[in-house]
Amino acid sequence: MSSTPVVVESGPTHCPGTICQLVDSDLGTLLSEGSAFLHPGDNFNRALGRKIAAGRAIKLLAPTRSAADRNTRGILWEQLFKMSPKTQRARV
Repeated sequence: MSSTPVVVESGPTHCPGTICQLVDSDLGTLLSEGSAFLHPGDNFNRALGRKIAAGRAIKLLAPTRSAADRNTRGILWEQLFKMSPKTQRARV
């Protein structure tokens, strides 16, 4: 399995947010999806929204603390940070 994170920044017009989809780059199939939407009183921060959405998608794909899941999560986070470097600096 070689999955690539795909970040789709869209949401309902009344509630902006980010959707992160983990897609198998070989087959093109959707493996997992996570989302983060803003409350009307929140300040919009694209990098933080990406990080939250990606974390939720990765947690669904690799939920346990096993060595295999930790390795999978690490690879996916590295791919996301290469794709979007500002995401790495965002603080949750």
